[in-house]
Amino acid sequence: MRPDSDQRGMIVINPPWKLAQQMNDLLPWLHKKLVPTGTGHYSVTQIVAE
Repeated sequence: MRPDSDQRGMIVINPPWKLAQQMNDLLPWLHKKLVPTGTGHYSVTQIVAE
């Protein structure tokens, strides 16, 4: 993402080993609650292999 873009993100350094699965379970529900119009998106991606 470029610093001047309107996109947002979060990087977690050294996450707990179950965080990715927990986020995949939680994010669909959270997205519906925060954005009832359905705009935007979410994803969980591992950038660096263990």
